Amino acid sequence: MPAPLPVPETPATPTQVAGGVGQGHGHGHAYGKRDRLSRIRGHALTGLALSALLLVAACGGALGRAEGQFADGRYPEAKQTLLSLESESAAWSDTKRAQYALYRGLTHAALGDREQAGVWLREARAIEDTHPNSLSFENMQRLKIAEGGMGGE
Repeated sequence: MPAPLPVPETPATPTQVAGGVGQGHGHGHAYGKRDRLSRIRGHALTGLALSALLLVAACGGALGRAEGQFADGRYPEAKQTLLSLESESAAWSDTKRAQYALYRGLTHAALGDREQAGVWLREARAIEDTHPNSLSFENMQRLKIAEGGMGGE
């Protein structure tokens, strides 16, 4: 009869390695209290990070939607979405304002409104020139192409 296969050992937990200190509810053990506080802080930081991510997604949602509408060739919808964001865009970061101005300009250009396109593309360029790298590489390429199509405005 073959020998039984060895049962792999279960790795020891940090609590077991520490000799049981902090096991259970940690009554009277400083290590157990620190461990609980660390877990609480970890959960709080995770919650804050998730909240910040959701806030960024909510704020960037309409701008992202406008970019998607533009990419899909739904220029009138993109224009309406961008117009609805104009009042709040003044409080945005340079990066987001440059992105907004770029897509506002691209949308106007796609709709044949060269005058308004020029206004917004110049705004995107001004933000980028004042705060380099406000636009991603891809958006910088879009801006250069649009400026070239507008005659370097």
